[in-house]
Amino acid sequence: MANYKFEWLNGGAEIINPTITINPDNISIFPSNMTIDVDILLTTPNGTSFGVRLFDIPVENLNYDVGTLQTRVLSKLENFKV
Repeated sequence: MANYKFEWLNGGAEIINPTITINPDNISIFPSNMTIDVDILLTTPNGTSFGVRLFDIPVENLNYDVGTLQTRVLSKLENFKV
């Protein structure tokens, strides 16, 4: 597991070892840029949850399944690892 920090979220607090849940029902697709935006929920072991919208996630094509969506989201989250 990893720790994440979003400067705009909760005063820039570090989110330690969260479980990541992707909301597949709220994805914005931008074919001209080959990017998507998606909502995720980060839940810490103590039960605190943080909702985050990830923007400009690069995609190779506009067809995805649960596995490829998760791979893309985890790749974008690398930018927020601490």
